[in-house]
Amino acid sequence: MTVIPRNIDDPVEATYQHFKKRPMESLRTSKELGFDPRYAQRLIMASVDAPDDYYKLFLSEDEGLSFREIIDTDGEFISCYEFSRSNPNHIYVVCAYTIRHSTDNGQTWKDFPNLPFDKGDNMGGAAIAVDPHDENMLWYTNCNYPGQVAYTTDCGATWHYPLEFNPAMKDKKFNWVVLAGNEQHGVYLSTIEESFIYYKDDETNGWVDYSAGFPPGARITRLVPFYKDGKLRAATSQGLWEIPLYRDKFKPVAQPMALNIGNADISATPRKEILFGSYSIVNQKDAKWEWTFSPKPQRVIGVNTRNPRVIFGNNGLYDVTLKVTTPQGSHIRTIREMIRINTPTAIDQPATPEVPTTIRYVNGILTLVLQTENLKEKKIFTLHDVNGALLYKVEIPAEETMTEIPLQQWKEGIYIYKLTTNHHKYFGKFLTK
Repeated sequence: MTVIPRNIDDPVEATYQHFKKRPMESLRTSKELGFDPRYAQRLIMASVDAPDDYYKLFLSEDEGLSFREIIDTDGEFISCYEFSRSNPNHIYVVCAYTIRHSTDNGQTWKDFPNLPFDKGDNMGGAAIAVDPHDENMLWYTNCNYPGQVAYTTDCGATWHYPLEFNPAMKDKKFNWVVLAGNEQHGVYLSTIEESFIYYKDDETNGWVDYSAGFPPGARITRLVPFYKDGKLRAATSQGLWEIPLYRDKFKPVAQPMALNIGNADISATPRKEILFGSYSIVNQKDAKWEWTFSPKPQRVIGVNTRNPRVIFGNNGLYDVTLKVTTPQGSHIRTIREMIRINTPTAIDQPATPEVPTTIRYVNGILTLVLQTENLKEKKIFTLHDVNGALLYKVEIPAEETMTEIPLQQWKEGIYIYKLTTNHHKYFGKFLTK
């Protein structure tokens, strides 16, 4: 695995230490990390750590620090996998002799009723792409066989063959398919044995050879769009090459993403600052962003930037909406219940960062937890009811870094606390339910 440095002049790092499992890698087929377009730390991958791992798909929700198995194919090699952008609960996995589809975020899987080509053809060389506007539309290629390009709009019930009447292209083997996401439904194809790139959309009157200027001896190992600058990039045996997208000005496709979490549930850290990012299909020249969060979080910074920062704080199910606008038009996408908070209490922490505060169950008892490692002096903690009456008082030694205050003796209601040192006073309140 290669880690690209932040600065282009710094050395590239080749290491697996960031991942609990080693991902499967292959030049010929599309082994990769599949990222959930909602959560940057949520990814799927095949692995080579154990012989049986070749036949399993693993999910991480902490950017590779831990994994759990979500598919065991019972001995069927896993070729490729991809999340849908329009509905990320849809995930596709191509195995040697089956295509599997989940509509519930990987909880359950169903096999496609029909395969695109002869069932005797091993799909170990497959690559797929899901239409950014339609979670039911899947494009398929297989670099092991000439002319194997097909797409389905109904999850494998029927298949369509865009090279059926193109004898020149039917003789070639294709290793990558890229869906442009533009209004013309653009598609790119690249070959594995020759350096050809093709493009078609609703207005091109068939396939266009888009290989002009490309090195004729370069073997394409990856083809990806770089929407930000309107480029198409190819990783090859002769370095990285780029060309403007066939249509480099296009209506955007909005995609809100949370960058520092791996799933919707932040109940354990409701006051954590969540960093959002636009994972949109957009040429960013003159682009504008507009974010909406519902219900209203406790704090939002940067609603008209690409990367707003949000503290949600209170219990609830939060929808996140992103509107992206360019001179070519606007697009809006809402992720329902993208953030969930369900804690035993709604807590309003003090504004000071020196005393992070949470409420959680400790050994089955609802407990107020104060993290006081930044206060290197003796502290006095007092707890009061809403009328100010003193209910509890305790002295906390200077060397104590975390204090747990059991709450089981007090009934449901609103409480106020104060933490006092010789130099500071901190206040907060919480609601037990």
